[in-house]
Parts: sequence; C-alpha cells; structure tokens
Amino acid sequence: MRLRLARAITAITALSRYAYLAQPPVHILVENGHVTLVGVVNSQMEKAIAGARASGAGLSLGPVTNDLVVENPPAKKS
Repeated sequence: MRLRLARAITAITALSRYAYLAQPPVHILVENGHVTLVGVVNSQMEKAIAGARASGAGLSLGPVTNDLVVENPPAKKS
C-alpha cells in the first residue's frame, strides 16, 4: 500500500524529484488502513498535491491525514 501511494504522489512532475532522493522527505505512515503523510515539502502547493494524490490513489482508504510541513511558507501580509 505504501509503495502504491508513493508512486501516486511522485508520479506528478511537481513532486517527482522527491522520488529520487536517498532519504525522501515525504513519509507515508499506514496503520490499520489509515494513512498519514509526514515530512517536509517545499511549498503549500506541493503539500496540497501530495494530499490530493494520496487521497485519489484508488485504494479505498478513509481520509488521508496530511501532516506535511511546508519548508518555505509564504510571507504573511501585515
């Protein structure tokens, strides 16, 4: 299940570079069919894409918990 999720997440160009790292920054935790994404991504867009790809992987999972941290969050407007 983890491998199928990893392939679904990294199959898109925006996240494909994570597939080739020795220590990928996105970790997929599966416990009793519940999936949690943890780790670090570069942008809010990458976080959203990873969550959407994991949810839409076609594995009949419940909700995917997306606990990815954005390394470079956008600056807050004051």
